[in-house]
Amino acid sequence: PELIRVTLASRGHWDMMHHTCHLQLRQPPCLLLSKKAATNPSLTRRSQLHACRAHAQHAAHSPCSSASAPGVLEWATAGSGQQRLKCAVRELPGRGRGLVATEDIQPGEPILKVPLHKVYSSKPESELQMHWSADLALRLLSDRHACSQAAANSSSSDSATPSQWCTWLASLPPRVPTPLEFTPRHLAALGDPAAAAEIEGMQACIAACYEEVQPQLAAMGATYQHFLDAVQVLHSRCFYFPESGAHLAVPGVDMANHDGVAP
Repeated sequence: PELIRVTLASRGHWDMMHHTCHLQLRQPPCLLLSKKAATNPSLTRRSQLHACRAHAQHAAHSPCSSASAPGVLEWATAGSGQQRLKCAVRELPGRGRGLVATEDIQPGEPILKVPLHKVYSSKPESELQMHWSADLALRLLSDRHACSQAAANSSSSDSATPSQWCTWLASLPPRVPTPLEFTPRHLAALGDPAAAAEIEGMQACIAACYEEVQPQLAAMGATYQHFLDAVQVLHSRCFYFPESGAHLAVPGVDMANHDGVAP
């Protein structure tokens, strides 16, 4: 298909298949440039729930400001044939930023239509040499660096060519804390060795991937914290597309907060 469509399956519920915590914790095995694959057991539902609770407690005490998102929905849907937007990005008191309806939307009515060339996609799994989020985080930081360079040199005759992703990148939050930031104390609080082992495996994976890409990051002035922040932003909003084996971040759709209970 040429478009990603988001519709209401039933009044008040988003037609989405994955919960945020599943996206953060249930990752494919870590693929490193050394060709050594780390294998971790799949999380049980009980492990996922424990990890989600611990993540919520951790995030509640971690600063995570939301970036503004001027024009991101208009940019994301441009060229899709969508005539009118019935939703907008708003700051929700006590809940952070989210996507809200500005008019009544009927079940089955398209809410957003996003052309595939506006979808931020990882490489297919068959082409990856490291974990998908590490590979995509390197690309995200490279695109962000290009946007910064273009903005800094905008008045110069030797200005850099900006990335096409600048509008979307500017809308991303600077930091989204996930279990990748858990300390041994947080892991112990889970009370679930399987969940703790899964998280420790991902932490080791991302650290190993950083060592592989550190020279490229250094050339952009990016540190490990920049790399970790980019990985976590991607973990918080990417969908897995089994047909291609790629992970997708869909601008506009990534503004929709996951909620198990409709308000």
